[in-house]
Amino acid sequence: MTGRELERHRIELEMTQLQLARFFGVDDRTVRRWTSGATEIPIAIAMVVRLMARHEIDATDAYRLATGRALKRRA
Repeated sequence: MTGRELERHRIELEMTQLQLARFFGVDDRTVRRWTSGATEIPIAIAMVVRLMARHEIDATDAYRLATGRALKRRA
């Protein structure tokens, strides 16, 4: 997955870079490095993002599917 693809999918999923970073447990600078092409996007991240985009699964539903629990909302 390229940084451009990641950015396109992130926008389709209506997530900010910060939300994407928190979802995957990484720093928001990491997401910026991925999207700029400075750092390779891990295959697992690419796979999850593609599946979420293809099946229109938002972060809340993806978290629930993975853990069986609801995603905690930040104020």
